[in-house]
Amino acid sequence: MTFSSFLLLFFLSPKETLDLGHQLITAGFVNSHTHAGMTHLRGMAEDLHLADWLKTEIWPAEAKYVDYEFTYDGTELAIAEMIKGGVTTMIDMYFFPEAAAAVCEKVGFRAVLATPLLDFPTNYFKTFDEALDKAENLVKNNKSQLITFAFGPHAPYTVCDENLVRAWKKSEQYGVPFHIHVHETAAEAEDSREGIDSMSRHRSPQLCRPLKNFERLGLVGPNLMAVHMTQLTDEEVAMLARTKCA
Repeated sequence: MTFSSFLLLFFLSPKETLDLGHQLITAGFVNSHTHAGMTHLRGMAEDLHLADWLKTEIWPAEAKYVDYEFTYDGTELAIAEMIKGGVTTMIDMYFFPEAAAAVCEKVGFRAVLATPLLDFPTNYFKTFDEALDKAENLVKNNKSQLITFAFGPHAPYTVCDENLVRAWKKSEQYGVPFHIHVHETAAEAEDSREGIDSMSRHRSPQLCRPLKNFERLGLVGPNLMAVHMTQLTDEEVAMLARTKCA
């Protein structure tokens, strides 16, 4: 045995052996889309279609209850549950991301925290400009080794073309994700293509599916984290792969 192989064997030899029975040791899981601060609203009106669920139940509840403490407490509970399930990292989109960041730092949990951006007022901001400023300040002033802040335009049906492009340019400028719900429902994809006047239709004059509009606007590439996408054609899958979207 050579001296180098002896050293290798010495350092690779376990100092202690544990019998864990039927348990599995693996790398930590990544939860690739969360609204951790919403944990307190879990199970609320689950039997509704997305548009009705948001408009009649969730958005009114958020307007009434959501603040820094609400997000902090909900995130703390969500992270406790994720750790029990082997999740060590989340990609989150919710109001008051500073609160989520504080929880992550406290418990040593990794996260990408996307600041929500909408064309409508919320408890966290009154205008899209204010939301974008908050998101940018978090990104450029971040000193954490655990957290990456990102831009989180909510969806094509809540953010217009102009503001989508503005958020995309910021994500490219700072090299951070552009995290967005898209093609969540059949209604979103089809109402946008057919020009049907509904809450699900994208906020664009273009008569096309939202991902086609993203491609037209140049909002495709490695920065794009496209969330849910339950409605995809073969052509859309190929486009997402070709442009290396997540």
